Amino acid sequence: MQELRFSGGADQEQSAPEDILTRVKLLEYILTLLTPTGFPVLWAELHIELGNTLRQNPTDKSVHLMRSIICYDTASIIYTREGMPADWIRIQRYKGTVLHELAGLLSGSEREEMLRGAIACFEEILAVGDRQLTLPIRANRGVFLRELAGLFSGLREYFVKMREVRVMVAC
Repeated sequence: MQELRFSGGADQEQSAPEDILTRVKLLEYILTLLTPTGFPVLWAELHIELGNTLRQNPTDKSVHLMRSIICYDTASIIYTREGMPADWIRIQRYKGTVLHELAGLLSGSEREEMLRGAIACFEEILAVGDRQLTLPIRANRGVFLRELAGLFSGLREYFVKMREVRVMVAC
């Protein structure tokens, strides 16, 4: 029988889809046995691990990324900005990265919404103010802002073309 290990991070190695499915089922089962009041840190960590595992699933990618975001939001019930800022920052980083990844699968206003959400996660981290914790975030925020600017540029070009079509039709 193959041993299942938790890697403890969103940057874990890619696993085979069947291993990912097994890990998801195992984590979901364990979470049915725990409560946030009885084992708060373990409960939060398992939600983070479930979110990281769902993120790896190559099938129905957007569905699994959305579920991943829900897991991170759930873990932030325990890991609050005020009570556990380092863990809260970790969750925000994972969530921002997943929102960015999800934006890559979408288009139009949905894409814009996900990019704005990703930027908001990184801005929240920067608002904490601990330079050591936020330095890597500053670089990612720049990537998101450039991508968002490109999206707006594309929308602007679309509206200019639509205006030209309307003028041509009106003549």
